[in-house]
Amino acid sequence: MPTARERMTAALAELARFGARRVAVYGAGRHTELLADVLAASPVPVVAVIDDDPARAGGRCAGIEIIPPQAAGTAGVEAVVISSDAHEEQIWGRRGRLVDAGITVHRLYHRPAATHYEQGWDHYARHWRPDCRLAWDGREQGWVRAADQSDIVHPGDEWAEADRAVERLIRPLLTPDSVVLEIGPGSGRITGRVLPHCRELHAVEISSEMIAALQRRLGSPPGLHVVKVQDVDLSMFADDTFDAAYSIGVFVHLQMEDIFRYLRELRRVLKPQAAFVIETVCDPDRPRHWHNFLKRVADIDAGRRDDPCRFHFISESILLKFCGHLGWKMELREGIRFRSLKPPAR
Repeated sequence: MPTARERMTAALAELARFGARRVAVYGAGRHTELLADVLAASPVPVVAVIDDDPARAGGRCAGIEIIPPQAAGTAGVEAVVISSDAHEEQIWGRRGRLVDAGITVHRLYHRPAATHYEQGWDHYARHWRPDCRLAWDGREQGWVRAADQSDIVHPGDEWAEADRAVERLIRPLLTPDSVVLEIGPGSGRITGRVLPHCRELHAVEISSEMIAALQRRLGSPPGLHVVKVQDVDLSMFADDTFDAAYSIGVFVHLQMEDIFRYLRELRRVLKPQAAFVIETVCDPDRPRHWHNFLKRVADIDAGRRDDPCRFHFISESILLKFCGHLGWKMELREGIRFRSLKPPAR
């Protein structure tokens, strides 16, 4: 089992790899004091130790200034690592005030097992190659290698029509002052096109490998906040946070239970009357989607059963049932738009 030193060293290295520039640790106790040399040697500057005791503010722990949680944003902290074995769960439960300030919070000890989605997309990113664009052959009713592979650079680039999705589906929801949520940014092919049209873009991604690809594509531009999640989890965001949300190329891969869970959470974090848009779901009446299903059957026949990235069918009637239960209005126009029926706060 990794030691505290190994865990903190790995956490700081990961933050550096993803482009963090100023980090704090949470907990001005013995755990942090014992890691003083690890913090001093960090590849990303550890600029503060956060502690909930106001009497300790202005003091030092492990040679680093102690600040209260509410000062983390003004100190320029971008990410926080909880440095406590005994109180990690309690600190984790109070992370909302940091997340609301755009600061990601990371744990050392409690790491939920990777879901099949995370495993699948990590595998996809690791084994992706830049010559994999496919095109639908209507005559043969199947997918073939596309002749034009010229602009394939990052994982996900093989999926075409990014500009069309942004202009027709997402831009109508935005103003220059919008705070927006993206579900599943992947390597950022949509993210980079949306960011110039809003004030803040928060992107939640389940795959560390895809986050690394996004960082390679976009770096760390102002206004973009990427959050690593383990599952369908928007708990780090407060109610009524976002003016709009979207997800392109993701919901076709989700099981219907997880679509329901996302719609439930999205209604909470979106402002009243705000919209969430997706480009499509996996419809068995569409030849492309039916072909993917038959290919999946062939894979199972050949002994390849576990494919976390596979397409899942879901019907319009099921989505309408979800909307009636959760308080959405579903609009079928360009893509599928879900309009929140949540009443304004009084």
